[in-house]
Amino acid sequence: MPSKPGAKVCRLGARPSRQKGVAVLLISVVFLFLLTVVAMNSSKGAISEQASSGLHYKYHQAFEAAYGGHDYAMAWLSNPNNTKGIPWTTAPGGGGAVWVADASVAPYDQVNTTSIASQTIGAFSVAITLRRDSAKPTVIALAATATGDATATVSSIAGEVSIFKGSTVSPLVVKGAISNINGHPSIEGTGVLVTSSAKPADIVLDNLKNVSGGTVQVQSNAFTGSAWNYLFAISKAEMAQLANLQPGGATAGPIYYYKDVAEVPNNFPSDIGTPTDPIILIFDISSGDCPKINGNNVTIYGLVYCGTGGDMVGWGNAKIYGSLIVDAPLTSFSANAAFKWETNASTTASYGVAKVAKLVGSWRDF
Repeated sequence: MPSKPGAKVCRLGARPSRQKGVAVLLISVVFLFLLTVVAMNSSKGAISEQASSGLHYKYHQAFEAAYGGHDYAMAWLSNPNNTKGIPWTTAPGGGGAVWVADASVAPYDQVNTTSIASQTIGAFSVAITLRRDSAKPTVIALAATATGDATATVSSIAGEVSIFKGSTVSPLVVKGAISNINGHPSIEGTGVLVTSSAKPADIVLDNLKNVSGGTVQVQSNAFTGSAWNYLFAISKAEMAQLANLQPGGATAGPIYYYKDVAEVPNNFPSDIGTPTDPIILIFDISSGDCPKINGNNVTIYGLVYCGTGGDMVGWGNAKIYGSLIVDAPLTSFSANAAFKWETNASTTASYGVAKVAKLVGSWRDF
């Protein structure tokens, strides 16, 4: 039916359209809110992960610094100049003592926090603490603690291990035969004066005079393998490392370690070693003859090791109080050198040199 003029027209679909728009807007707002919440949580997670990563990095740096301090302390303990001094051996309470009575950490009753100075490694300060049982003074509990943006401690138990296999050394030790002694060398002492890996028939000592009187007592077939392994309980590489740890380097003493003939002072014109502080002189030369030690009555207190060559021509009037160790047959000796047993220099305990080794299973990091 046609509408009358002036009559109002009602559009049935108008209100539902407006309601639909409101619903869409509401859903959009809720969806936006949810997206915002998800984004905030994701951002918070990323920040947390970044913070955790940064914290882990700082702890890693702290552990690296503690490891470095621990290695430094092990090297310090391996240097005999550090651990045979009077402060080190003085009982707690004595003048200049570095050990203090402290039984707070069982089973130890002494602590030392002063001998090894704190180290600065990167942004961290690393403090070294040593503990020991006075009944076992060569076994040391070592802790290196790094502090800075994070804190970490590395610890282990270390013990001194003698570098020698035996308690005494003969004045002359040779791997293989001994022959052609044409000069006037002499040997002095009692008991076994010559030790060799050769059989008796290959050891000819016709011109080697025992100034103590009597014949020269020889221990033949004494060892197999090298003279080095007969005498030392550590490898040449380990001995070289001990020498390098000395203040002044590998040839500063009490270990003098030479690997190149060019490094050897010409004819060793100066005396080295003393009766109370014998030295270890090592010629770890891979070829040629052992460097000559001669001059006007040069005197050496200690052990002289020659890694190669049996030509001892031109050694002059050198005197060795201790031992000459030759890791090859001694096939020519025209010198007037003298080899003498000496109470300290011929006794391995007199050298005060020890390798410091970590005890298996004692390593801790936390």
